[in-house]
Amino acid sequence: MDSPLRVARAYSDFAVANPSLYDALFLMNTALTFGLEAPLPLRAAFGELEAMFRPFVDAPGLGARTEVAWSSLHGLATLGRGGRPRPELRDRRLALLVAERLAAVGAARAWRPCRHARRR
Repeated sequence: MDSPLRVARAYSDFAVANPSLYDALFLMNTALTFGLEAPLPLRAAFGELEAMFRPFVDAPGLGARTEVAWSSLHGLATLGRGGRPRPELRDRRLALLVAERLAAVGAARAWRPCRHARRR
């Protein structure tokens, strides 16, 4: 499994590198159904995010915690694409987001955000 920070960076990088596709996937109104009734590709993509939390979260809380993490990541990606937050803090913001989400599920000791944030 990829590290949570690697997943967060990949999501953010995708938003920057593919602005039109990102908008179509995440910002435009669609008739797509989400949740358990969603098409298989959407469920599979969400499952990749859930996989980060599955070792630390009981099944009843997994979906909600994953949606909160995804929403936070989406907010950072959307604001970053708009040039609102300071670009030089991008990696630190992602590291903090991952650290806070993992701390919320009791997994903070398994991952050190400061060490990872300095690599980029």
